[in-house]
Amino acid sequence: MDRYFNNILDRQYYNKEGSRKKNAIYCQQIDRFILVDDYDFWITLKSAQVLSSKIATTVYQLPHDIGGMDNNNCTSYSIFDKTAFKRRNVADIIQNQTPTLKRLRTENIVKADVPEDYKHEEGLEQLKILKDYVNFVNKIVYATEFANAKNSLDNRLMANMFYSKEWNNTISSYEDKTSSGTSLFSDINTILYFASGIKDAKKKIRAAFENAFDNKTVTYDRSEAFYDMINEVNPFKYRAPTNLLKANKI
Repeated sequence: MDRYFNNILDRQYYNKEGSRKKNAIYCQQIDRFILVDDYDFWITLKSAQVLSSKIATTVYQLPHDIGGMDNNNCTSYSIFDKTAFKRRNVADIIQNQTPTLKRLRTENIVKADVPEDYKHEEGLEQLKILKDYVNFVNKIVYATEFANAKNSLDNRLMANMFYSKEWNNTISSYEDKTSSGTSLFSDINTILYFASGIKDAKKKIRAAFENAFDNKTVTYDRSEAFYDMINEVNPFKYRAPTNLLKANKI
């Protein structure tokens, strides 16, 4: 099949031998990687954007050989030559917290010890809390993207993307909104951006779903898709349609 592209696009997704590229989020404050994502660099980038309220990050497309680094041990890896990565002639490490997408060579990935500022019990706990939240944000961003793509109740999305504001005001269309005035799944990303931690985020995400159900702006199957994606029990079983309750004896 003709993809209409040259091999530049292939190099964004695949290594030379055909294996799929992995992506990683690097955190400048601790000089360590904090996430390795095997799937979609656009989701990795969006995860970094959500995390930007808390940490400065850069998203890297990784080479084929990453020296044993994976998502479980990536906080033990760093970048060897950080001066090679600049934005507007300023090193990434002192640049603002707007995530960008870059490539990284094998020789620039180096195994490292615990950051000096975290070589104590409290520091190690802080690193664990950060890593847990990063993993949580990444899986929630995946879930919001997939659940939102299947949300048939929102038929205003395309109008907002392509029509002028004046046209939208005269079109009778519906937008899935929460109490904040934005769509449920956009609201969830905002919750992640401002949340103080996983517990706080989960509480607010559940409240956002409750509001959406009350306003009939999200279907039960979207909640099922969301919670299946993050591998958690759907807390809204009691919201399931009557016919589904009988069929599955929920």
